Amino acid sequence: MAFSNKSAGGGGPLPPSQNAAFEVLSYDVKDKNRPSVDDTFQGILLTEAFGHPEGTELTFKMRSLPAKGETIHGMAYGSSKPKLPPTSVAGDGVRGGQGIAEGAYVDRKSGVVVMNWLTMKVRQPETNIDQLLVGQYFSVDSERKNNNTGRVNQARYMYDVNAAQVVDRVDAETLLAVIGPHLETPGANLGGEPGFLLRGIDLDNFKDEAFQATRFTVPRVEENGVYRTATAQEAVARFMESDGAKRFLGALMDPKDPVKNPLIEIVPTARIRTGKDSLPSESQSGKDDSRFFKLPVPDTEYFNHYIGRGHTHIRWQDPKTEGGDGSFFSTLTLPMQRYDTPMYAPAEIPTGNLPQEVADFFHARAEDIGRKITPRNNAPAPAADEPSSGPAPR
Repeated sequence: MAFSNKSAGGGGPLPPSQNAAFEVLSYDVKDKNRPSVDDTFQGILLTEAFGHPEGTELTFKMRSLPAKGETIHGMAYGSSKPKLPPTSVAGDGVRGGQGIAEGAYVDRKSGVVVMNWLTMKVRQPETNIDQLLVGQYFSVDSERKNNNTGRVNQARYMYDVNAAQVVDRVDAETLLAVIGPHLETPGANLGGEPGFLLRGIDLDNFKDEAFQATRFTVPRVEENGVYRTATAQEAVARFMESDGAKRFLGALMDPKDPVKNPLIEIVPTARIRTGKDSLPSESQSGKDDSRFFKLPVPDTEYFNHYIGRGHTHIRWQDPKTEGGDGSFFSTLTLPMQRYDTPMYAPAEIPTGNLPQEVADFFHARAEDIGRKITPRNNAPAPAADEPSSGPAPR
């Protein structure tokens, strides 16, 4: 029997399939009256993917036509399930439609990007209420149920690792100076409710897991029976009184064993709620994006939630009151690789401030976690009353 390699294009095993964000440049649709697997579009990568840098122009096609969902034909002419307008094409200084090629890989013979699924979320980025946030670091919490109201919710977080800043102490004055402007940023400008991650690492003992983190989001405060977003000063005061801050400071300045060589960082965050129709308990498909970002804690009912680089879709709504910021929600958050994306614990999130030895140590741990998170098993969505968090990941 002759040697045989049945992977696409030959030449060895396929690289990991990716979820690649793109912007449409042009279409080549064979028949305007019906979709075909021979339909293609030209697009540019919005982040690096398939070994190519951001901005690379590639040809995209579908591996097969879905029974439901977006197709290239639907992007060009509008879909009837549901009825959607055609996706715009870039030209004359106007940006084209944007989307995510899910479970995609490059065919070795043709160089064409072959997509298992096509997610078109933004049809006219300059004017649309839909937006894609691409190539950022995200986490997705489990769905939670409020036992008092019966309402369910799910939070997604974006971590701005590029804006992480090192501080030499943790007090209200320092926090206000470093993160105050971010905490005062309206949610409609940011894409989510502002907050921060405070992370500390003992550089002398990091290989013994001597690191810790706590996350905080600007709260709502009551004033004369009306709720409003807290000011930066109010938020920082609330944080300094929180259990997370007290544990962090207690570990940092333990009189019996203080941290002698600490690296302390503040990472800006944004919390984005999940849209009602996209909640796992409400979605017709039962999809739950948190499955890409979490692992169960052995012998408990809890999950550890991790942070990975990926893309999310947000949609804006009109302000409920005149002069208000408006509301926003997310319908989708995906890692950049469909499987085996490096997943970082909150205390191990990557930033440019880390010494190389520490960064390499954290990345190796993240790769190990990423290999353990295997949504390819297609596990069912968690129950609505599943606890959202548990002990800190180790």
